[in-house]
Amino acid sequence: MAQRQLWEAGILRFATDLHVHSILSDGELHPFDVVRLAGAAGVQTIAIADHESVGAFLLENGQITIVAREAGVDLIPAIEIDAAVRGHEIHVLGHGVDPSSPLLLEHCRRVQALRRTRTEEELAQLNERLNGVLAAEEVFVPPRETFMRPNLILPLLDRGIFSSYAAAARWFREHIRPTTTLVRPTVPEAIALIHAAGGRAAIAHPAYGMVEGWLNLESDLSAFAAAGLDAVETDYPYAVCSPHMFDTAGEAAAIDRIRTMAKAIGLAETVGSDGHRQAELRARWAIER
Repeated sequence: MAQRQLWEAGILRFATDLHVHSILSDGELHPFDVVRLAGAAGVQTIAIADHESVGAFLLENGQITIVAREAGVDLIPAIEIDAAVRGHEIHVLGHGVDPSSPLLLEHCRRVQALRRTRTEEELAQLNERLNGVLAAEEVFVPPRETFMRPNLILPLLDRGIFSSYAAAARWFREHIRPTTTLVRPTVPEAIALIHAAGGRAAIAHPAYGMVEGWLNLESDLSAFAAAGLDAVETDYPYAVCSPHMFDTAGEAAAIDRIRTMAKAIGLAETVGSDGHRQAELRARWAIER
């Protein structure tokens, strides 16, 4: 049932959510709690797609499959790989991957090590500038595997140190200078990695690249499809996630353009909330699409 739901086009509401995060990367909730929350909200199918991590599916010897069954949720093993195109970061979702894939696990271990070192640098610089505001124990929390800038920003937002995520991100860009470089695969390399793990690859939230001007939807999606891309995330709550970039009309126009292109070149469509925190997930799963 889950695989059939995953690859049929025309998924139009958040009874299916193929883009959810947990505490294993930049989310808030333990993966088991994400699944239970989905079941309580009436979500039928979810994919936990943490950045550079499939750890959610390996915790306690794969106990999450039992949790999902008890919650009445079809669970898709997934990952979100941060790739690069012309110097810009683009995210590639891998759905239906084998969490025990040696190649995928090696990729995750390599990137996680770099991200941890980079986050340690950023935390030290942050505390130097803001008088020791954030303890390492608040960032390097178990069972988190992939450490990212949101792990630093979100606690600061909770304390009211910044007025918004955008303001915090701007401050970090201006003041924090880590020396560790993150090496990102190309999109074709990310697709190949996902396929080697038995999964199918989808470009996540492409309208961001469109609005920022570095992604040419038509030519880039065609090139990615030639490299084996299987799908594109067409249904995504841009206006909710990024109201500073999209109003509801802009979101609808972007989704229509992406969906038209997906159909023209034969890509499947996926739907994702990109939810990270409990309040976000509750709100986004209540939206009729």
